[in-house]
Amino acid sequence: MSDFKPVSYNIEIVSQDTWSETFELFLDTIPINLTGSTITISVYKGCSTSAALFTATNGSGVTITGTNNNKISVSKKVTLDKGDYIWDLKVVFTDLTTKTYVWGDFIVYETKNNV
Repeated sequence: MSDFKPVSYNIEIVSQDTWSETFELFLDTIPINLTGSTITISVYKGCSTSAALFTATNGSGVTITGTNNNKISVSKKVTLDKGDYIWDLKVVFTDLTTKTYVWGDFIVYETKNNV
């Protein structure tokens, strides 16, 4: 049995803003090479068994970067309505092993100036 647990990390963002962030993955101190992996970031309303309302993946808001190919850069406009959501970041490796590395609350605010 594995004692691996995803890191809890909460996001707060204003609707219609671009979410720009970089995550760096390590196993202890060794960079996790993500070459050929599929990265999926999903945001859900309520429990994670519901359909994702926002998704970013390789080529659509997600880029694998870094000297060791262990960085995940996110850059995607968040078009969700104001509210409280949950999110996760999953990696599917080339051998089809799937790991959720990060999850947490995803809070979307709205300003009066949103267009």
